[in-house]
Amino acid sequence: MAAGHWRLTDDICRAIHFHHEPDRDASGKRMPLSLILAKCDRFINGLGLNFLSSPWDATETLEIPGYEAEVSMAPAPETAVVN
Repeated sequence: MAAGHWRLTDDICRAIHFHHEPDRDASGKRMPLSLILAKCDRFINGLGLNFLSSPWDATETLEIPGYEAEVSMAPAPETAVVN
């Protein structure tokens, strides 16, 4: 994996490796970095800011059980600033 070649930390390598399947991340953390990366990836894809087509709604991908207050502070896609 390129991340290992670039000498990124084990946590970051694990997050990249499992970001499509964060349930398989065995880091033991309550909120593994792979889950955060997965949510970010799906959010960006849901905004249409990717080179692949995406059927996901960006606002739905932000749902993280136990973090409703934090998610409610995130801007809605129609108000998000994109440079």
